[in-house]
Amino acid sequence: MMHAGRGAALAAIAIALALAVTGCGRRGNEDVRATVEGSQLVLENRSNADIHFQLIQPLVAFIPLSTPLNRLEDGKTLKLRIAPSQRGETIDMAWWRPGARIDGSEIRGPDRVRKIRVQLAELAEPLPPDEEYVRACIALQAATAREQRERPGGAARDLARNYNAARAENDCMKLAEQRCAGAPALCAGELATTRETLARVQEALAKHREAPATAGSGDGRQSSGSLEVAAKEAFYDLREGRVERYMARLCEGARKLHAGPFMRGMLVKSGQDFAQRGVDLGRVVERGTDQVTFDAVDAAMLTGRAPAAPLLKVTASFQRDGERDCLLEIVAVR
Repeated sequence: MMHAGRGAALAAIAIALALAVTGCGRRGNEDVRATVEGSQLVLENRSNADIHFQLIQPLVAFIPLSTPLNRLEDGKTLKLRIAPSQRGETIDMAWWRPGARIDGSEIRGPDRVRKIRVQLAELAEPLPPDEEYVRACIALQAATAREQRERPGGAARDLARNYNAARAENDCMKLAEQRCAGAPALCAGELATTRETLARVQEALAKHREAPATAGSGDGRQSSGSLEVAAKEAFYDLREGRVERYMARLCEGARKLHAGPFMRGMLVKSGQDFAQRGVDLGRVVERGTDQVTFDAVDAAMLTGRAPAAPLLKVTASFQRDGERDCLLEIVAVR
């Protein structure tokens, strides 16, 4: 019985020693990696403990919070697609382990923040098919918005009005993950279709841009130069408080929309805002058969030393109404 008890005790000691050795071997380290592999930014956690991370521009302030959304578990690898617009930039992967609770809440701050600097170098030619698809998709969205904006006849321009380059890029990257991951043949097919569609949109856009040269040759439409004059006159009517003259330029539907006191007051307020900020129209940057866009200077945003540089765009949209091109709206976008 004594010998059996001694054997059990020795076995327990051996197990404890083994656990202790294993525990020492799993002690947290600093082996966290961030590398670029083709279209992906690859994050690896080999530090023997969960970490939290954030991708930031160098010298940009941020708040390191430890949440489930930014956790990278021990032994895991995370691949993130690099946006084409980020190529050539340098970013930091900031990472940390959970530290003290913040103000007694369940959210923890960092133990200490480490940073890994990563250069998002341009991809070498030829580009991988998934990257080619992303870039073709971005070009298609931009061209489609432009084509809708310049389409004659007051056609629908929903995409043109709502187009956002950053959102388009993000949407195209998501599509690439859905259509190109592990399916080269499908990705190649999507790429070919996207390029064909882009070519058709660019052809339509080229035809729209040829139209102003032939405008006024008997179809009754104003030339692009006449639209520029009309757009400027309408803008300065609005800016100088000549609301009646501005309203007279509007298409019937737009005029009815602004007939009430609230909408009319919004027009007055818009004009007063242009005047107070010292907004002046500059050169024409885009022309269409029913739209003109100007660079504009906002004097309120300039200092005494700053040059008079364009800070916003002002777009005037028109629609054919019988024998004239009536005004739909004037919109300023910063």
